[in-house]
Amino acid sequence: MDKIEQISNDVQALKTKIDRHVGNYGKETHPLPEYGNAGFMPYDLYVKNKALFEKRPYITNQSVDDLEPGFYYGNHLTDIPADAEEEALALIDVTTYEDVRKSIRYQQGFTEATWIKNIHAPNADVPSHGWRKQLNYNILWSGRISKVNSTITLTDAKSNYNNIGFVYEGMASNAAFAMITSKRSTFTFDAMNIPNNNTDIVIAGSEMVLDFGNSQTVAKIAMNHTINVSTNVGINDKPLVLTNIIGIDL
Repeated sequence: MDKIEQISNDVQALKTKIDRHVGNYGKETHPLPEYGNAGFMPYDLYVKNKALFEKRPYITNQSVDDLEPGFYYGNHLTDIPADAEEEALALIDVTTYEDVRKSIRYQQGFTEATWIKNIHAPNADVPSHGWRKQLNYNILWSGRISKVNSTITLTDAKSNYNNIGFVYEGMASNAAFAMITSKRSTFTFDAMNIPNNNTDIVIAGSEMVLDFGNSQTVAKIAMNHTINVSTNVGINDKPLVLTNIIGIDL
């Protein structure tokens, strides 16, 4: 075989190798594991990554701090967050960085409550700052509403969250926030106007009642009233204004 023929064969072999790696006219330059072709990836690494994406191994009765890098699921584990449910199945992701440091993500499968912990100094007296719970929230409603008997509809059931947050405006257009357990069906908000100078001498209070009844998504304003505390006279032109409802998981 002369050199020209050898070069031609080598080029063809290289082209075949590249074609197998690229696939689908260049749209799969890094094919996903289920395509069954590791491309230029070492086969043992391909098999390992394919298994990771197909199924997490189940673990139990061991410390999450001692896990090797990988993706797991399990229950009845140790060194988990203090407020996590031990018997509940959880997804555990473990990665390392700078050789000895470790990052652990712990997520309960059903509630989706999530904690993160970094073991940033494994050999120190205090190797980690401990678990930090991630705040999950969703804006369920946004607008401006104050009229009695007006209704609002949430984008998701309030029962899907531990707490409900309400943002509203008081008499002086000052914003207020209240966070209340989602298990309630009726929510009451109030605000006060306190005198702060010689011209502002009115003491007045406002109160709004939001009633969900038996619904988890639809509520109406059952009451929204402002009263001058000094004269006991109603001031109905300055009621509370509801502006946001937020579903919150702490």
